Amino acid sequence: LRPAEKRDAVRYLQEHFQASERKSFTVLRINRGWHQRQPTRDEQAFLRMRNIEIASVRKRYGYHRIHVLLLREGWEINHKRFYRLYRQEGSNLRKPVGRKKISVSRTPEKGLASAVNDCWCMDFSEVSQPLCIWLSIIKIYINDIFNFRTVSLT
Repeated sequence: LRPAEKRDAVRYLQEHFQASERKSFTVLRINRGWHQRQPTRDEQAFLRMRNIEIASVRKRYGYHRIHVLLLREGWEINHKRFYRLYRQEGSNLRKPVGRKKISVSRTPEKGLASAVNDCWCMDFSEVSQPLCIWLSIIKIYINDIFNFRTVSLT
């Protein structure tokens, strides 16, 4: 629940059930100190707005360069405090995302061969003679997948 909703729930219990404040907080499991604390105004709203303005105009600037620009404008702000505000605004630079690694092939799955001459495969093999180091022969096998017969041998 949001803070305003929690306050409304406490008020509802107090009005309709004549419950005390302490009992209302106990039933709703809310800390009494939290309820009594008044929300404070954000003192850094101007700095946040200026950070957003600079980050929207200069998209490739990181927090360090924006901090230097703010110092030149006259803002007296610690770099650690500015880094915290910069991260809270979510205006930090994103690292480039690499390509997705796809584990499956993109080609459509082909069915099995259903007849002769429906699907072919090719295989290469190198044969070398044990007596001649410089002589090697490359053989190409062309096979029919349906009946597993070698159609051509080159």
